[in-house]
Amino acid sequence: MVEPESGPSDEKRRPKAISSAIKKLQKKSALLLGRLAGPFGSAARWAIGKAGKRGTAFSNPPPDPRDSVMPVLAVPRSIRIWEKMRLPLFIGIVIAILVVVGVVTSNILTDRKVRRTIDEAQEAEALGLVEAFNEATSRLSELADENPGRCNAQTAFAWQVLAHEELFGAGKEDLAARVERSLSGCEQAPSAAAWAAHVAWLIEKGGSEDALLLCEAKAKEHPLEPRLAMACAWAKIELGSIDEALADLLKARERFPDYAPLLLLAGSTAYENDRWTEAIASARELSRQSPGHLYAGLLTIAMALPRWGGKPPSAKQVGAYVQDIGLLADAIEAGPPKYRSLGHFLKGRIELISGKPDEAVKILGEVTKGSKRPEHLAWNALALWRSKGAGAALELLEKRKEVQGPLVWHLRAELLLEHHRTDEAAGYLEKIKDNERLREVVAKTYWVAEVRGGRIFEAKKKMPERLGPNDLFVALELYEQLLERGDARGIDLLEERMRRGGLSECAEIIGAWHKSHARRALFKLGVYGKNERGVCAAALATMLLPGRVEPDVLKERAERAMGAAGENLWIRVHGAHAIWRADGLEAALKRLEEVLLLGPQAGPLRSLLAKVFISFGKPERALDILTQPQSDQELAWAIEAAREAKRKKRISELLKEAALRRDKGSKHPGLFCELLARDFRDKQYKQVAESGEDFYKNGGRWAARIARIAAWSYNYFGERDEAEALLDRAFRKVRRASGLGVSWDAKIAAIRLNLRRGGKFVFKARSNAEELHQRGVKDPWISYTFGFVNMNMGQKENAEKFYFEALAIDPAFKPAIKQLNEMNLLSQEHKRGIARVLGANWEK
Repeated sequence: MVEPESGPSDEKRRPKAISSAIKKLQKKSALLLGRLAGPFGSAARWAIGKAGKRGTAFSNPPPDPRDSVMPVLAVPRSIRIWEKMRLPLFIGIVIAILVVVGVVTSNILTDRKVRRTIDEAQEAEALGLVEAFNEATSRLSELADENPGRCNAQTAFAWQVLAHEELFGAGKEDLAARVERSLSGCEQAPSAAAWAAHVAWLIEKGGSEDALLLCEAKAKEHPLEPRLAMACAWAKIELGSIDEALADLLKARERFPDYAPLLLLAGSTAYENDRWTEAIASARELSRQSPGHLYAGLLTIAMALPRWGGKPPSAKQVGAYVQDIGLLADAIEAGPPKYRSLGHFLKGRIELISGKPDEAVKILGEVTKGSKRPEHLAWNALALWRSKGAGAALELLEKRKEVQGPLVWHLRAELLLEHHRTDEAAGYLEKIKDNERLREVVAKTYWVAEVRGGRIFEAKKKMPERLGPNDLFVALELYEQLLERGDARGIDLLEERMRRGGLSECAEIIGAWHKSHARRALFKLGVYGKNERGVCAAALATMLLPGRVEPDVLKERAERAMGAAGENLWIRVHGAHAIWRADGLEAALKRLEEVLLLGPQAGPLRSLLAKVFISFGKPERALDILTQPQSDQELAWAIEAAREAKRKKRISELLKEAALRRDKGSKHPGLFCELLARDFRDKQYKQVAESGEDFYKNGGRWAARIARIAAWSYNYFGERDEAEALLDRAFRKVRRASGLGVSWDAKIAAIRLNLRRGGKFVFKARSNAEELHQRGVKDPWISYTFGFVNMNMGQKENAEKFYFEALAIDPAFKPAIKQLNEMNLLSQEHKRGIARVLGANWEK
């Protein structure tokens, strides 16, 4: 074996720490070899024993003739492992470093991509265009799905979804779940736009107060973020602070002129709250920024259309509306839900003012189905009123009770007034009496309520300056009440307001009816000439001429008036009275009962119903209606009904109430007339004559009856000339306040008085009848008088002709029926006709 070269040993050349480490390694290696070396086990154990003494296990080992080479297993395992693993370990470390670098780089690149996508989406949002908004929403949706852990992506998407819904009505199917998912875990938003999303979400959940507090705090921290400015205004809108919100939006538009959503929100808010100036300003600015913008066009049309309860547009204006909405039709159908809904809503309104209520109902009905906006429901119900009547409109409002608001309350009040349910209407009017938006239209509705409630003084005080075609039938109701009270000044005022509002023909008829030229008045009412008169003439003829025009002629006037008035109950009651003589008692009674089924509460209409039932020979039915008379007018008609029904006890009770009201200051002519009739029956003739003389001039529709009672009183204590003179004075003087009809009644009272006297006074009756006949008046009493005179002169054939003439004018005229029946001149056909009008028991 070769000896090592002499020189310093390895141990001496190594540092002490290294030498110690090598010794430990050698010792561990020797132990390992001792366990593993098979044939070398004894040598290994020997080496271990010497290792502790000499410091190394391999120094001068004993010679072994069997092996002169060191075995592989003698190399330490750790060294062998290191030699095998060092390259893979190096490669792994390099790969790890590369992965870390890659991840960091990827995050940086992804973050930049997210921010870039958000910036691009917000730039598109700022344009305020539907297409840009749709694209931005779609891109942010994908971004949020791809980056579930990035709050900026999630909050940007949440804001986009909420703003999209608010501005365009993008649909709320899964809005809550999507936004909740996006904002979960991102409560501490790092950006201003993210805070805007949180504010919008609070608003959506109904926490507008908290949303406003949060928004105002964050807006101070981020004054350059337009979305926060929009969100703050949005919260104020939800809280009802419309003025403040619009003012804030105006300031924000000045600070952020390139952010169009501010214009969209301002425009829609102004439009929905009838802030016309702000709405049209937003529409114009939007058109300037984005020419041809659909919402700007729709807002412009909306601002041009007549407001709720406003003046109807001209035919030229209607044509322009139809053309404008037609040009936008395709864009509306392709637009977002909010624009489409507004477009359909405007189209429905245009159909309504175009005179196509059935089409309007179809369109507006679809708009209303998915809407809780009071404006939509109100216009839909209005169209239904025009198409199907007040009952159908009220039924719709009952079905949608959850939708409330000033327009709905106002329409309810109008519909209830249309049915003369004045007590119920008063409750809804109370809700809107201080509503500035509806100030003008509510004022007119209050006037209608005063008219239908029979409050004449208030009705005159609140009468509109102009009464147009839409006010016609209410004006005629007021006219009838003024006639009843003999209020000449009120009639003059009404006539003036009709002229101002375009009802000049109606005003002329009323003026003629209160002047002495009867032929002129009758011509204007359509009795003479071609009879091609307007609706007002037909309605006034229906009201003023029952029993003085042939039944078929009067029926035609009544049907024309009722056709124009729709379901107006006042004209329907007068119409029933007018067609009674043509269609028979059963048909007329059926119409009255239909009116009563609607539950009218108004005193004037209930009084009119009682009056007509009395004329039909149904005083008991009239008493049922006026069981507890409220107004003086109702009380007067209740007394008359009780007298016709011969209910003495009820008459006594009602007269006591009438006297009590008179003592408290009531000056209603109906009560005075009934009390005067009571005194006449008590034979207080002188007192009755003096009282009647003083009062008949202001007696209204009772004036002729008051004059007749006074005249009969003069007649009973022998002053026959004075009796006739009183009736002649009444004929001339009541015309101004009570109209020609009551004037003729006074003359007919004189005719009846002289016929009753008999003898030479019959010729005075004929003279009075000829005077009326020459004036053009048709009345069964005139014909009857001529027949009576001819009968007295023995001219039976002439008498017969005049009696049938009286019956042709009024088939219910009992004096002529009695004479003809006694003369045995009534055929079976005549009797059947009379039975249709008076009932089967007419002979009794």
